[in-house]
Amino acid sequence: MLKNLTRTFIIFLSIFLFTCCLSVPAALSATYGWAGLADFGYVTDYNLFLSGDLRYQNSDIQGRAAIGGDARLTSFSIGEKADKSDYSLVVGGRLSAGGRGDADGGQVNNGGILAGGNAKLTRVGIPQGDVKSGGKLKLESLTVENGALEANGNVRIKEAFVSRGVTSGGNVKVKDATVGSIAASNNVKLKRSAVLGDVNAGGRVKLVESSVHGDINAGGRIKLKSSKVEGGMHDHTTVSDTVLNHRDVQLFDFSSISLGSLSSALWQENSSIVNLNADSGDVLELNAGSGFNYFKVLADDMMAASGILINAPSDAVVVINVYGSPEMEMHNIAFSLSGGIRSGNVIYNLRDAEDIELYNLTLLGSLLAPDAHVSFYSGVLEGILMAESLYGGEEDPFDGLLHSVQINQPVMPVPIPGTVFLLVPGLAILFFIRKWLSSALK
Repeated sequence: MLKNLTRTFIIFLSIFLFTCCLSVPAALSATYGWAGLADFGYVTDYNLFLSGDLRYQNSDIQGRAAIGGDARLTSFSIGEKADKSDYSLVVGGRLSAGGRGDADGGQVNNGGILAGGNAKLTRVGIPQGDVKSGGKLKLESLTVENGALEANGNVRIKEAFVSRGVTSGGNVKVKDATVGSIAASNNVKLKRSAVLGDVNAGGRVKLVESSVHGDINAGGRIKLKSSKVEGGMHDHTTVSDTVLNHRDVQLFDFSSISLGSLSSALWQENSSIVNLNADSGDVLELNAGSGFNYFKVLADDMMAASGILINAPSDAVVVINVYGSPEMEMHNIAFSLSGGIRSGNVIYNLRDAEDIELYNLTLLGSLLAPDAHVSFYSGVLEGILMAESLYGGEEDPFDGLLHSVQINQPVMPVPIPGTVFLLVPGLAILFFIRKWLSSALK
């Protein structure tokens, strides 16, 4: 019996030591990854990430956008390269998108819309994705082709088509529109509209020149005027609690991300200082090797530069810490990359900036300016724009293009000899324990 217990103990200890030998190299490997960017979390899932407000006009964000404050968008395109299963536009506060004229509308190409506050959408195309609001939701002159609507407050739909269900924690009003189904905590009113499925309401239901192809279940009275219901009608009946107490919209937690903390994590006091090279035409030239490379550039030098050249291999990460001025104007700068590095592994960290103007340039890399208001008049940014706010209006339009790029996170594996070095002592310990136990049992 004792020999069996000893054998069991040795087997268990063998498994334990073997697991430890494998886990230690994995832990070491993780330390060689994007240590400075580990706290970026889901920021890297977005093409635009703002802690404050957005006013946005005449531009294209190819990836996803997350706005911590309020957002106003006209004549826009979002999510061309996004996954249709994601929310391509996430707003922490109120959202107003589109406009009355055809040219003022917009398109969320892939994915849906999630707003923490009230949301108003006019002439916005949403071919793939849902629309959810933590407050009231108003839609006009648009089509939600393969998605549903959900709001904690009232929902108003006019001259629209919604292929799937409409769920509301308040009232639902539909005019000159077609929807898949309706579930409302309070009242439902249809005028010259059609519901392809059922209508469930905690309060009254009123139809005017409308049709419901399914059933109507209402907690109050059902009233029809020149209307048709193909299914059954059940008034003054109990509607499920999931309808009556609808508060299910899960909002985005912007408080879990601090752009200021991310900027501080990338700031290295011992960074290599790069000065403007007048002999080469006022070009800032940065030469980097494999792994992490940190550089310091004076804001005045960056603004005066005619070009910025980064030469680094494909497994390099280049962080350019820009300092010295709260106001920055970056105009007509020629950015270029060589040696294999891509824009996904380049970050410009503008910790001191409070006001940034970008125009007539193609910025190759991500731009992090946690306390800055950014004006992007024209040009391209290939990376993530992370800032406090991005404004634009009729007189001050944001007319830039944000290219969605792959934000690479290379991990340098621990070499095999390192694993062997850890494995050999473990096996030696196991051998001596086994001999000691064997002699003790004789």
